[in-house]
Amino acid sequence: MKRGEDSGTVPWAPLVFVTIMRLIVWLAISFSVIYLLASHTSLLDAEPILWFTMMLMPTGPPAKKLTALADVSGSTEMEKMSIAKFLCIMYTISPLICFTVVGSVKACKAAVA
Repeated sequence: MKRGEDSGTVPWAPLVFVTIMRLIVWLAISFSVIYLLASHTSLLDAEPILWFTMMLMPTGPPAKKLTALADVSGSTEMEKMSIAKFLCIMYTISPLICFTVVGSVKACKAAVA
């Protein structure tokens, strides 16, 4: 891509949807499922680090999946630049994961007790 050329756009609706799903919905699901499995069943070992890691898995960045899909599907340069911008925004808001980490630690602590 040459300088000054249009580098694609990032639609706000999908960005907001992915952010809400990644940082709120999947967290609520993973916290609930792992907490219930850890505290009420014997399906998971008594290992809080395992629980913590499993709770954080849904918040992982989508970069590898998106770039691989763009390459395999034969996306244009403009689409790849839009994906790059999307990933840049996602990594910029990644510090919000600190709330996930604190919530995971508290959920693991509650499951141990």
